[in-house]
Amino acid sequence: MFSETTLAEELYSVELLRANARVASFLRWMRKQRGAAFRVRRARERA
Repeated sequence: MFSETTLAEELYSVELLRANARVASFLRWMRKQRGAAFRVRRARERA
């Protein structure tokens, strides 16, 4: 959604991210998603 440069220079805190119109729109959509399971994928530990 944003480049690394934009994140580093303009959206470097949670408050700034939440204030951004695109992020706020996405967060509103996420709150409406009932019962959806979101998984965090992690790399398997290597021996």
